Amino acid sequence: MRWEDLKQDIKNFLFEFRRQKIGIMGVILLVILLVIAIFAPVIATEGAKDNWRNMAYWDENPADAPPAWMNYFTGKDMSPHIIMDTYDEKIEDLGGGIKRDELTFNYDYKYDVPPTDLTFKAELIYYNAAKPPSINMVLLRPDGNTIKLYSKPSKTGKSEEDHYVAEVNVLVSASDTAKKEAYNFGREFETKDNLKKILSADFVDPMSVIFSKTEPGILLEEADPLKGNYKLIVDIYYFDKRDSTRSAKSIFAGKVYGLLGTDSNRRDLFKGVVWGTRWALALGLLTAVFSVGIGIAFGITSAYLGGWKDEFMQRINEAVASLPFLPILILISAVFKPSIWNIIILMSLLFWTGTAKVARSMGLQIKEETYIEAARCLGAGNRRIILRHMIPQVMPYAFANMALSVPSALLTEAGLSFLGLGDTTVITWGQILYGAQTAGATLRGLWWWVVPPGLAIAIVGLTFVMIGTALDTVLNPKMKRM
Repeated sequence: MRWEDLKQDIKNFLFEFRRQKIGIMGVILLVILLVIAIFAPVIATEGAKDNWRNMAYWDENPADAPPAWMNYFTGKDMSPHIIMDTYDEKIEDLGGGIKRDELTFNYDYKYDVPPTDLTFKAELIYYNAAKPPSINMVLLRPDGNTIKLYSKPSKTGKSEEDHYVAEVNVLVSASDTAKKEAYNFGREFETKDNLKKILSADFVDPMSVIFSKTEPGILLEEADPLKGNYKLIVDIYYFDKRDSTRSAKSIFAGKVYGLLGTDSNRRDLFKGVVWGTRWALALGLLTAVFSVGIGIAFGITSAYLGGWKDEFMQRINEAVASLPFLPILILISAVFKPSIWNIIILMSLLFWTGTAKVARSMGLQIKEETYIEAARCLGAGNRRIILRHMIPQVMPYAFANMALSVPSALLTEAGLSFLGLGDTTVITWGQILYGAQTAGATLRGLWWWVVPPGLAIAIVGLTFVMIGTALDTVLNPKMKRM
């Protein structure tokens, strides 16, 4: 084919394709998906991909938090997730080699639902192994009341050169001091009937008490919220003048978080869905290209050879088509470690049979054309005739079929991952759904863990269905309208 003819064919195709509104919409969606996949490191950070299964990486996020935009659809304004690494510091020498490092975090609370928890993290440097720093935490409320949250020496730190580093991680909800102090504070404002409902301090949510008004119902999470400026005051007592605070931050775990919320492991689901786009496109496109390519080559070759060779190849086609995909994959998973590449290869080797049937029927018509006879008379070999004259004639069908095969491959991977047979080393939407199913997200009402990856699968499938339908309409003469 001459270059001028090829350019004209491309112009004709683009002219026809522009008239297919459904195809244009599919291309726009595909471009958006490709941009997300290419710029995933920028949108979702590289660390999210590398540490998706490292639970320590996500420990600063709230667990099972719905998306932040839920506040627009609820009657109560839920507190967002806030990490504060800026604070006011005041160092005071108390004499006798003791000094106090006072850290003050200012938290502007203006919500109806309080944070789920409060965490203080710090790295404390000290030089005397026998005298680690001591920590005292209190919270000053807007009404002037103070609630004690924590008071203990830090644990023995790890050795670094000539000093030690104590890593502090105080979780208020797990602090016995916070529970007792919150209970004692709240009972002063409770009715006798309400106090009978509280068996002990262990049944009190300290976060609810801290951010509630001093009125009946404060211990039962029924009091109105107390809005205003809260001060978290952390006093760190050092016993050597060289001791110091390397870093410190407070985390107010929100009731809502990010664009798509978090799962039970505190992972940011938005980042998981973004990184899943890469594997969704790669798996779908590679499987479609390989399986359709094998099917086209097999079907055209079978049609051209004819006779007993055609019959033999068709029996192979039927044998492969009858192989059960799921049991084979289970067997492979038992022998080898589940891999996304094994899944792509297996689907490519088993999903070509339908394409081969259609390609064979088209090939039986093409081989009777006069130009095939002319090529044979001119001495063209079987390989040349198949590759240069027959396969190019079915490429319009191949392109349309590739686009239509992507959703099938994507759904297959999602189904395998949902059954626990997927590759756990990569982030796929099927893996996210498998985690949701394992944790009982649907029964627990954690819809944001299920809907986004499921919707993402549907969008990718719809994208390629629209493109495939448009290609079939443009490239298949029988589908064209006058």
